[in-house]
Amino acid sequence: MVLEGDRDMGSNVNKIDRNYRLRTSDFDRYNRMLPATMLDMFQDMAGEHADYIGVGYDKMAEINIFWVLLRVKYEVIERPKLYTNIKASTWPHEPQRAMFVRDYQIADENGTLLVKGSSQWGLVDISTRKIIAPKDVEFEIDEYYPEKNFPEGIKKIRDFEEEEAVKGYEVFSGYTDIDINGHVNNTKYANYILNAIKLPKEEVIKTFQIDYRKEVKEGEKLIISYVRNENIITCKGCGEDGQLRFMAELTLEQA
Repeated sequence: MVLEGDRDMGSNVNKIDRNYRLRTSDFDRYNRMLPATMLDMFQDMAGEHADYIGVGYDKMAEINIFWVLLRVKYEVIERPKLYTNIKASTWPHEPQRAMFVRDYQIADENGTLLVKGSSQWGLVDISTRKIIAPKDVEFEIDEYYPEKNFPEGIKKIRDFEEEEAVKGYEVFSGYTDIDINGHVNNTKYANYILNAIKLPKEEVIKTFQIDYRKEVKEGEKLIISYVRNENIITCKGCGEDGQLRFMAELTLEQA
């Protein structure tokens, strides 16, 4: 995707809008927008807005802290189309006891809502890799944008029994998967998942969620398995040590 124009903060600092143009590389073989593209757009906007309000990567690194994505979910209302211009928006909600929630929306040029999403973030000490409480960080926002895409929140994905699963897909995290925090970037997991389940042309993703349980470093091997119950696919990735690294859930519908 290509950024177009300047960011628009409107009259408040609590919401940012950004224009993008969708390219061939943002879509799969059936012209369906890739989950990794969606997550990359969310990540891009979140990073830019965090920087704008004074809690971006460089600022947090000064106090030995970095942001980590704990959970993200989106729902497709209408499918974005190839070679079109879209407008993406993001805004944070007031910090909770153990995490920060940030929402997203993607609309077409006419303002029609295409995708809505939400994410849960934590702050991690760079040295100990442990979560830090939100109360220990100050934000330059006095009033938060009230709209919530998922008022009920995002629920934790439940694990499944291995004997029920389709398994055996393996992936090694490589150089191009690693981000500035030294672990696999959140967007890369979406590619691991789709390569494992191989969606047919007749089905498209309605909702997509990933829970990040434990960071994956360069060179680690993941074993990915999944189960399907009607139109819902639940997927997980484990390390060679058997420990859970992520869970994902996809709700499908007919194309």
